[in-house]
Amino acid sequence: MKKLTALFLAAPILFASAIAPIPAAVCAAEYIAYDYTEIESDLAKVNIAAYPMNPLGKHRLLDDVGFMEYAYSESSFISGTYYGIYFYVYNPTEKAVSEETGANVVNMAVSYGENGEPTDYANCALKFLDKTANNRFLKFRLDDSAGAYKTARAYAEAHGGTRRYDIASVQLLFKGDDTATDSLSGREGNEGASFTYYCKGYSAGCDEVQSDENTLEITYKKLDTISLDIRSTWYRTDNLTPSAYHTEKRKTLSSVYFAVPNYYMDNYGALQIVKAEWYEYRTSLVLVTDDDDIHAKLKRCAGYSLPYTLEGVNGPVYYDPNIDFYFYDYLGPSDSGEQGLGWNHASKNALDSIQRYDWAIKVDDITKTASGKLLEEYANSYAVGSDVLNVAGRTYNAHLFSETVEEGHTRGYNQKVFDARDESQWLDLKLQDNTSGWDQFWNIFIPGRNKEDWLTKEDIKPIETLTGDRVGVSDYELSNDILVDESELQDLRSYVEQAEEEEKTTFLLRFSLSEYDAETFEFWDDSTGWFESPPNIVGFEDAVYLGFDIIYLGFVKEDAVTIIPVVANPIDIYPSYTPTDSAGRNDSDDNGGFDWLKWVVIAVIIILLLVLLFPILPYILQLLWWLILLPFKGIAWICKQISEAVKRRRAEKPAREAERREKERTKAERRKAKEELKREKERAESERLRRKAEKLRAQTDKKKSRKKTPKRKSSKKAQPKKNAKKSVRKGKGKTRTAKKGTRGGKK
Repeated sequence: MKKLTALFLAAPILFASAIAPIPAAVCAAEYIAYDYTEIESDLAKVNIAAYPMNPLGKHRLLDDVGFMEYAYSESSFISGTYYGIYFYVYNPTEKAVSEETGANVVNMAVSYGENGEPTDYANCALKFLDKTANNRFLKFRLDDSAGAYKTARAYAEAHGGTRRYDIASVQLLFKGDDTATDSLSGREGNEGASFTYYCKGYSAGCDEVQSDENTLEITYKKLDTISLDIRSTWYRTDNLTPSAYHTEKRKTLSSVYFAVPNYYMDNYGALQIVKAEWYEYRTSLVLVTDDDDIHAKLKRCAGYSLPYTLEGVNGPVYYDPNIDFYFYDYLGPSDSGEQGLGWNHASKNALDSIQRYDWAIKVDDITKTASGKLLEEYANSYAVGSDVLNVAGRTYNAHLFSETVEEGHTRGYNQKVFDARDESQWLDLKLQDNTSGWDQFWNIFIPGRNKEDWLTKEDIKPIETLTGDRVGVSDYELSNDILVDESELQDLRSYVEQAEEEEKTTFLLRFSLSEYDAETFEFWDDSTGWFESPPNIVGFEDAVYLGFDIIYLGFVKEDAVTIIPVVANPIDIYPSYTPTDSAGRNDSDDNGGFDWLKWVVIAVIIILLLVLLFPILPYILQLLWWLILLPFKGIAWICKQISEAVKRRRAEKPAREAERREKERTKAERRKAKEELKREKERAESERLRRKAEKLRAQTDKKKSRKKTPKRKSSKKAQPKKNAKKSVRKGKGKTRTAKKGTRGGKK
């Protein structure tokens, strides 16, 4: 372990007034504002001759003094005000770097496990502070001082006050470069190396008593890193909407591959974990053509916004009569009149009207795939304009990219840890087989065209191992095995072979699935009054991944997981072009039908059938004739059955009519009988009521006659009292009872 010499700690620059100094009653030491000191002053004791200009050299931290921790303290006020991690970078090329915060980063550990080893790394943004006039020396500070302090404080509490900083690489964005350049953070001898820095003690005024003694001691040791050469590749499915005219949807599987020295797998186990980051966007409409004249016109109007002209049936239509061409997509054959997406097409029937496009790409052949490098070169050279998209210090014309991305994707910064052991991260590329039965028949005669195996491909691991034996099969077989387009396989095979010669193993990382939407346009030239045939403009949209970078690799051996940081230049990944089925074809062209091979197969089959079946040909012809007549006989039989059924119904009509009348008569008689029975019951009831009334009248008359007849005097003695009481009960009226021993009421 080596010790750093802090040559610039004695710089007599006091803290600037931008930040309030600590009160004298609290602090006896003077604090240095390293954010504001000049780099020449900081490096006054450094031997500049030891760092010559070298146009082919790689940047790194200065020996011994390239890393500095300042103002670490247990005091939250001191650390919150003055703490910082500073980097002094030797830039041998003297190329100017971007001075925007975040454009330059360091790959460093951001968390540690119980054993004190890193469990996570991240690209941490640097804040540019100063530089020498010739750009040979640069000064930065870690932008997130609070995050760095939190990590350092947690480590120090578990390790007796020692702070640990693992600096794997320094990544700079040089002005004029399309992507950033990564490099090891230092050197050991004449070889590049990265280091882990250990800090003990305190800067002056930062210990518990704020003494003016500087007890800070920084030591370092070599940090194990892996340098990678990252390459991108892709795979795209067949058209998922074959019934749609001129419009197609496909799935794009984006991947990267890289080679890892076998030493790491031999000592740390299988590669199972990859941490990566990128910025994701989606292109606006990309126009592709192989016609020089059309491309010249398209490029001339790229970035121009058409004025609003009229209101169409589906929304506003944009049109400029001063432009002598237009293009649009038919939803059906050219004579169908069904108009889809278009530009500068003054038609109210247009499904959608494009106001502006910015991509105009020239390819050699519109019927063949083309590399995404064409889009990358176009985007990097396209004028930025007033609407700017800033991506980690790089600027683009914002109109090159859509304002949205697909559902489930995040626009802008993305970071993900891929773990092949986690089945939830496995991809599912299961597709519906849209191959027609006729094409399936012809595929029998074309070797390797049976798609059944890969159309149902699922449970695709994000990390795959590629060996020379595995990539040594046919292009078609390999493409559908590892899911890489056939146009990419030559470069991939060369990479794998070179890696094996260097005792390295190549790995494929599948990191994203996106949608590729494409349309075929017909170009109309107003100067000729006619359209170009066949259609030779294709427009498409797909995902773009800017600044794709791998941060660390994780190796698994039984239960042990080892994290190794990565040094690698980030790459930009633009979508490749895949032609539509109708690109470069007239409506009358055969879109995927017979080709010359199929005609040959048909001729051979016919000849063989004639030779083999000649003896039984009459019977076959008779059978064919019978089969031809069979539908007509069936139709005749059906017609005969229908005719006979009609005749039967006509013959049975009188009988059915008589039966109907009989049923109606029977119903009428039953109804009459019911009514007669009802009347009879009513008469019987009326008679019963009459008799009852007469009986009541007779009883009433009898009672009246009894009251009119006078009572006869009785010669008999009065009845005993007992009988008298009984008479009272029977009478139930006001019957008087004579008293015993009286007659006529007298004694």
